[in-house]
Amino acid sequence: ESGSQQQMEPYYVLMRPPGSAAEKFILFIPFTPNGKNNMISWMAASCDPADYGKLFAFEFPKQRLTFGPAQVDARINQEPDISQQLTLWSQAGSTVIRGNLLVIPIKDSVVYVQPLYLQAQQSALPQLERVIVAYGDRIVMEPTFAEALTNVFGEAAPVEKPVPAEKTPGGKTPTPTPTPAETVKSLVTQAAKHYAAAQEAAKRGDWAAYGRETKALGEVLKNLQTRSGASVRP
Repeated sequence: ESGSQQQMEPYYVLMRPPGSAAEKFILFIPFTPNGKNNMISWMAASCDPADYGKLFAFEFPKQRLTFGPAQVDARINQEPDISQQLTLWSQAGSTVIRGNLLVIPIKDSVVYVQPLYLQAQQSALPQLERVIVAYGDRIVMEPTFAEALTNVFGEAAPVEKPVPAEKTPGGKTPTPTPTPAETVKSLVTQAAKHYAAAQEAAKRGDWAAYGRETKALGEVLKNLQTRSGASVRP
């Protein structure tokens, strides 16, 4: 329900858990300590026939604060630009609906993604209006997932493109190596496509496809983190 806090339910995802050589179809859920809101671990149950029901967990480093879902939700409410926009929409007669908060593990940290929908009084069909992305101490809200990712991770520092070498004996000119900025832009585009595909799969109830797209999104975000040089503060 809009404006209320709900307990996060486990969801299916296809990913390669730490220490595993193969991808697994798992039921995933993050964990917070009793009486606290920071995330200390996540646990998953294998859904593959070979080890169906087997549980495994990943613990985050104790020296690093990893925000939990409730903390991220509270920080979204406290973000001045976001809270102001939500108030304006509400005053205009629209109902703000927050989509499911998606937790994507990246190495020893996580990326949170949440879509925002607006439902006008004269319409029964909510429309996707904004996408929120939270990573470390950064929280942004943009019209699209790609724009939010770019805002969080930033563009790589521009560098000069290498001057093409002379044609090889075969008569072909070597393909120029993409610059860091071009690589980041490409990864953002890939991430946006996987996120959109995951949302469409969830609407269809195709959880196998949802898991594949979420896993692919996580891999792209890992590469994006490396390419952009973004880091999480302890």
